[in-house]
Order: sequence, then C-alpha cells, then structure tokens
Amino acid sequence: MRLPYAPNSKEGLDEASAAIYDRIAARRDPRPLQALDLTLFHSPNVADGWNSFLGAIRTKTSLPDDIREIAICRVAVLNGAAYEWLSHAPLAKKGGVSEEGMKSLGNPDVAGATKLEGFSDKQWAVIRYTDAMTRNVRVSEEVFGELKKLFSEQEVVEITATWGSIMAPRCQRRNKSMIRESSQAQGWAKVTKWVSLETAERRSPYKCMGPTAGPKTSTQFRYRHLETVLDLEETVI
Repeated sequence: MRLPYAPNSKEGLDEASAAIYDRIAARRDPRPLQALDLTLFHSPNVADGWNSFLGAIRTKTSLPDDIREIAICRVAVLNGAAYEWLSHAPLAKKGGVSEEGMKSLGNPDVAGATKLEGFSDKQWAVIRYTDAMTRNVRVSEEVFGELKKLFSEQEVVEITATWGSIMAPRCQRRNKSMIRESSQAQGWAKVTKWVSLETAERRSPYKCMGPTAGPKTSTQFRYRHLETVLDLEETVI
C-alpha cells in the first residue's frame, strides 16, 4: 500500500465526517468498512461521494443482475482483480449467467466477434463493450451499435457507469501493468475457479489480516488466501 488506511473509527472526527462514516457503515452493514472505504476516508467528502455513487450503481439502476455483474466481472478479469472477481462472480452466477458462461467469463481472451455458447445476445454485447473500454479505451462503432440495438439509452448509461465504478480504482494501478495478457491466463485461471463463496471460505486456511478489527468477513478470507497463492498486490491505490 502506498497510503495507510484511515482509522476505522469515528473517534476524533468532526460532526460532518462522523455523519459520513455512519452513511458508509450503513451501506456496508452487516459487513465492516472495506479497504477501499478506509483509503478514501483520508478525504471524507470524496469517500461520501464515492459511497453514494456505488450505492446507486449497485442498487438503483434498471439493469438486471446478470448484466450488471457481467460488466463488473469483466473488469475484474482483465485487470487481474481477485477481490472483485471473488465478490461478484457468485452474484453473476446467481443473476442468471449459465455454468458454461461463467467458465468463459473468467477467460481474459474471449471477446471476439463470434458469440460464445452460454451467453445471451445481451450478455455477449456487454462483454464486448466492457472489454473494448477496458483494453482499448475507444469503442468501435460496430461494438457500440450492437449495444444500442439491445439496450435503451438509460441502460447504456448505466452499463457504462457500472464499468466506470469498478475501473476507476484499477486506473490508479495501470503503471503497475495489472491488465492480464494471454501469457498470464493460466495464473488467472487459479482465481476464476473460486466461484463459490462457500468453497472459498472452506478452502482458506489463512488468518484474516485485513484493515478492520471487527469480525472477519468471507471476502477478507478469500482475498488473503488468493494474495498468498498468486502473490497479488492489493487492488486499491
């Protein structure tokens, strides 16, 4: 970490900052504040805005669960972000992505022009769109045109904003070359096998060393295990 975590407590905060802390804690409940929260809390107003933004992305869009989680999972896969994948792959599966689709979703190199088995037309369009934004920044007219044929303008905005909500922290690590290339696909496969939350918890022998002093969360267990297995760096700042 290049920045230490802010204290995970309201002690010493002014009234406005304490109210921000409470809002973030309320959204995270029953989990404790996460690593990203405690990093952003060095600037309470930024942390507050980010919390509101993420709350809207996760719970207040018109997107069905499978579309939202596919966008998030592809950012995780292409950036080697184990934390996000382990949190959101089970949600994608629960949201309606098929077993066959889940296997392909975890492969960094699937978003060609030919739709793979296991995905609906809408799901495939989102994969191609998120991959284009993540890898190339510029999205071709062909890829964007296909997206617009299948989704409303509101949905296109929400898909793009969902991508941005996960990609923004990743951009801070681009100088460390976190995007996985084909040569690293085998290592990433070790991460993408861990789709089940229960399996991840059961297989993690490592004690949680997360930033919070509260109860150990399954996310922290899963993340610490994979950090050891793959020698991954933390995915925030």
